[in-house]
Amino acid sequence: MRDITPWMIMCISPKKVGVNHQESCGKTVSQYQYLVIAHITPALGSIPLKELRPAQIQSFYDSKLRAGFGARTIQVMHVVIHRSLSQAVKLGLLDKNPDEATTPPRSIDHEMQFYDEAQVTQFLITAKWDRNEVLYYLALYTGMRKAELLALRWSDVDWQAKTIRVQRQLRRDFRKGQFFSSPKTKAGR
Repeated sequence: MRDITPWMIMCISPKKVGVNHQESCGKTVSQYQYLVIAHITPALGSIPLKELRPAQIQSFYDSKLRAGFGARTIQVMHVVIHRSLSQAVKLGLLDKNPDEATTPPRSIDHEMQFYDEAQVTQFLITAKWDRNEVLYYLALYTGMRKAELLALRWSDVDWQAKTIRVQRQLRRDFRKGQFFSSPKTKAGR
């Protein structure tokens, strides 16, 4: 194997990613492929697999952090790199995984912040006459996800029962563009 890019792309398959739900898997694989093509390949792609060193990988993580990437995004890049190189070790292409000696940044769990009643009121006053005003109301009063809100159709509204049925979500894929898929949870269906 000449460089790491084709190896990583080959290692990113639905079976190897380890996600059971078909659509989650597609989203995960798509995210991994995007990270390989847009970020990992430009930095590490020209390095032959056997010549990849921990210092090069660590420098990649550090440069992404300096460029403003979040720790969680860098951790996902780390997962892709680590799993790909672990697979190379299993198949005898490498003696050991150079990513074992790196330290990706740790993400800090932040407690979710919610608007209080006064903030909600102020937000809705500010949003008055905005073209998305109704969307903001729905988001605040239903708790629907952005992807679910953006996929709503008039047929999802039952005016008599005063309910909205979440039947799809808007998804974005860097190769496929925008498309609809089933909602994230069964409760939404």
